[in-house]
Amino acid sequence: MAQLTLPRLALIDRAVEAHVANEHRILSALKAADLAALDHKLALLLAALESPEEQ
Repeated sequence: MAQLTLPRLALIDRAVEAHVANEHRILSALKAADLAALDHKLALLLAALESPEEQ
């Protein structure tokens, strides 16, 4: 089992913080209706990924 060192964990934390800040910046430019539509579509995608149809 591989374990991450504290410096590597700190790097991951910084990357996640930067990613979340970037998402906030991008999404803040959307109108409320567009954000609601995006939220709805992403919820549908997540539901499909969590419950794939039997093949």
